[in-house]
Amino acid sequence: MSFDQEIQQFQGGLSTSCLGRRLCAVKQTDSTNRLAGDLAAKTEGEGLLVVADQQSAGRGRLDRQWFSPPGHSLLCSLLLRPRLEQAKFPQLAVVTAISLHQALTEAYPQTPLTLKWPNDVIAGGRKISGILCEGGHCPGHAPHVVVGLGVNVSPPLADFPPELQKTASSLLALTGRLVPRYQLLAVFLLRLEANYSAWQEQGNLQHLLPYWQCFDCLRGQPVRVELPKGQILGIADGLHEDGRLRLLQDGALQLICAGDIVHARQS
Repeated sequence: MSFDQEIQQFQGGLSTSCLGRRLCAVKQTDSTNRLAGDLAAKTEGEGLLVVADQQSAGRGRLDRQWFSPPGHSLLCSLLLRPRLEQAKFPQLAVVTAISLHQALTEAYPQTPLTLKWPNDVIAGGRKISGILCEGGHCPGHAPHVVVGLGVNVSPPLADFPPELQKTASSLLALTGRLVPRYQLLAVFLLRLEANYSAWQEQGNLQHLLPYWQCFDCLRGQPVRVELPKGQILGIADGLHEDGRLRLLQDGALQLICAGDIVHARQS
């Protein structure tokens, strides 16, 4: 099936009220986040979805390059304009991760999927997705967030760069099943629309914490948090209602805003 046919099928199966109803589909771009940010500056409204078959300069967290061979990955960015104060915008990473986990669990019910703070979905101990949320504010318009998503749907493990072959994988490689990438996207957008609406009504992540707790692969585990100024060790204790990691150090609670997490027993 060609990319254009995939997009046509996706639009026919979309059941959201807002998210994805305005669509910008391109075969290749440097970054869907960059393109969505440019469109936000041109007064595009909430719910705009940018999808691409291939990215030449896709980025993950901490400006890491995102591996995305053409035809094998779900690559998209969504423009949101939350009604909450900007200090709460980073919580969207958790909202997005949970929504993706829900969508993938529906598509692959026999595959155990877990969540790893701050926003990773893990299968078989390997990362299968990446989420990058970037805020912006164009003069004369409400602040916005571009939510970027990359999912490794079907690239063979052998095609991954050597440095990723032990830590990342694809859904097809792990399960032997291929669910069309834009079928996954339609379900993801439906779940995100519901969770995004509830998050704005609640004003925090409290209502989503029980779900995260059920699938948290770090809770109760000794971890090392790598920060720009060094590292700290502790026991992961789930999420705070604002999305920060709860870390126990000798019984004292620390709240971590951002950082790379490594199981301490692996170091």
